[in-house]
Amino acid sequence: MTNLKQMAEKAMKKGQARKITPVYKSWDKEGDVLCGIYRGRAEVTGHFGGNGYNQYLFESDEGLIKCSLGKASDNEFKDLFIPDHLYVITYLGKQKISGGRQVNKFDVVDCGFVEELNAEEK
Repeated sequence: MTNLKQMAEKAMKKGQARKITPVYKSWDKEGDVLCGIYRGRAEVTGHFGGNGYNQYLFESDEGLIKCSLGKASDNEFKDLFIPDHLYVITYLGKQKISGGRQVNKFDVVDCGFVEELNAEEK
């Protein structure tokens, strides 16, 4: 009988295994793009002041990606993302707001359900 480690090695060798540890995407420069299927979000506590914010999980061509959009964008988008929809998110840079503060700005495009997009190809 094959042990569990051998089964796992066999699955990886055959390409049947899927890595589920996400890579963190930071928004470093204007024009950075994330194209992926929305899988969910989790609220995390920030190190500065203990304020909570969301980390979003997307499945991309490169694997699972998690990212934060910033508190202002959380308020804009957190309830609009639909699981299993394909999104294109483009970082537009920082925008100055009152009090000398800055917020991240994004262009977010919802392309629809992946299943429906795949069905259109057939």
